Amino acid sequence: MNLNDLRRRRQLVQNRFFIAVIYLTDPRNWNIFLLKTSWKTKLTLKNLTGYPLASSTFETSWLDGLRGMAAFFVMTSHYGSDLYWPYAYEAPYGSTMIDFKGKSSGPPFTQFWRLPIVRIFMTSGHTQVSIFFVLSGFVLSWGALGKIQKGDTSKLVGSLASATLRRWLRLYLPCFVVASFGCVVAYVTLAPNAPLKRESFRAQVWDLIVANEVFGDWTKLHRVGFAVFHPYNAVMWTMPLEFEGSMLVFLLLLAISRVRQFWKRTAIIGYVSAYSYHKAHWTYWLFSSGVLLANYVRHMGGFKKLAARQTRTSSSFWCLSLLVALLLMGNPQKNEPNNFTRPGYEWLDSLVPFNWLHEENGSRIWFCWSGLLFVACAIHLPAMQRVYNMRFPRYLGYISFMLYLTHRILSDTFGKALRFALCRQFGRGNYINETAGTIVGGNPLLTFFMYAVIMLFQMPTALLVAYWVTVWVDEPIVRFARSVDSWLTTGGEEQEESLQAEARAESLPRHYQDVLLSQQELGSMPVLVMDEVEDEQYKEVPALLATQIEMTQVTVPDETIPQRRKEDDSGLV
Repeated sequence: MNLNDLRRRRQLVQNRFFIAVIYLTDPRNWNIFLLKTSWKTKLTLKNLTGYPLASSTFETSWLDGLRGMAAFFVMTSHYGSDLYWPYAYEAPYGSTMIDFKGKSSGPPFTQFWRLPIVRIFMTSGHTQVSIFFVLSGFVLSWGALGKIQKGDTSKLVGSLASATLRRWLRLYLPCFVVASFGCVVAYVTLAPNAPLKRESFRAQVWDLIVANEVFGDWTKLHRVGFAVFHPYNAVMWTMPLEFEGSMLVFLLLLAISRVRQFWKRTAIIGYVSAYSYHKAHWTYWLFSSGVLLANYVRHMGGFKKLAARQTRTSSSFWCLSLLVALLLMGNPQKNEPNNFTRPGYEWLDSLVPFNWLHEENGSRIWFCWSGLLFVACAIHLPAMQRVYNMRFPRYLGYISFMLYLTHRILSDTFGKALRFALCRQFGRGNYINETAGTIVGGNPLLTFFMYAVIMLFQMPTALLVAYWVTVWVDEPIVRFARSVDSWLTTGGEEQEESLQAEARAESLPRHYQDVLLSQQELGSMPVLVMDEVEDEQYKEVPALLATQIEMTQVTVPDETIPQRRKEDDSGLV
């Protein structure tokens, strides 16, 4: 095979669509259509959903699981608020509604899921966003802090430059693609007076383009209020904050790039974190706190060495802290005026600093503290790390970004249609707990049955959609961002020298014998080959390409192949 063919195949394998074309155009693989191979061997759980992922040996792999579970609880919180009457959805156990005179009225809410800790599954979405941001600060700085410890400033600057260049593409391009789904939904909706529906599809697309430009405006680094929202997908409001916090992390890492002593780095990062807390800039506080935790774990020698230093006293302290974090996760958001009483949580209002009163009426500070404390506990408790390193949490971590971006679109379309159908069938109002003019009456078993039916449809569908959007949208964008970075940082004489060196390499003796791929091996692509490891990440090299480059071909069962991790491996993305 000549050099041109090799280049052509390298271009093709960058996109899974072209890999599928190569596979399907090979006559040796047509037997599946001739029923010589059973369709049951193709329609497997692994092929349809990507589950389960292969085991991972990275010491930070459990962070993927933590991120995935956070995205999962955001989904359950949003789905629950769509099914139950929203103005009292976060009401804790024993609370009552507040009338227009400001007095408690009506029967108390006594549903089991409103109890402390239990309510995390239903109402902890606010805290999960805080976990995202702490994880982002932690993981974005993890590799850079390792280089700072080693004094490898040159590689550090290169990594920071690459991460900064790719960050906008990594965060916003998936949002634009998913927003296009929302644009189509808005245009084809059956509601004649939908607020986003335009008079023509051309006008609808133009409205999307304008919305994307405003949303992705990188010059507006710090946004407040409704400036963070995208009209076609409300959950994207965290993306401008994620970009803002990421820029802080990169700038902070650059500032401490020459600081070798741990306590000096801690002083600088701690000052940024403390000042952000004082100014109630909760995004900067959480991101810088994530960097502070990463700096601490790096200094301790990693998670395993940190776990080895735990004593019975320290473990008890972190278990107690975990309990506090779980209790704070259920803190209902305070509204003005209040819709319901908040027994068990109202005493927290007196502890809110003055600067934080404008952040969701003081509720945001507790969402931040619970998320930060929860991550700190997970860092010190190996049992939590083992839980998050299990297959299902790590799978959720793999699809977490797309699960976060796409789940609400499903709820606004199919979920609402199913809710209205069940409510009409069982004599409820617009929500599953609304009956005969009250939101606390009705048969609780019937309410739970309606909730279970809708969730059993919505959740698997959301996971399946998130997986395929990850495969066809998110991963190509990751590769595209890296290609842009590579293209911008190479070229001219350097690129010509690289191509000439590649051509000379073709004439060199081979150190292996080409292995003819069987149909089974070709169908099990991609195969991981250790070519170059950067920031503890494997690169996927399809088996078709592996036979064309100078390295030893290794056939590994699918179950033992580690899954490629996210490009930036941040808390949400």
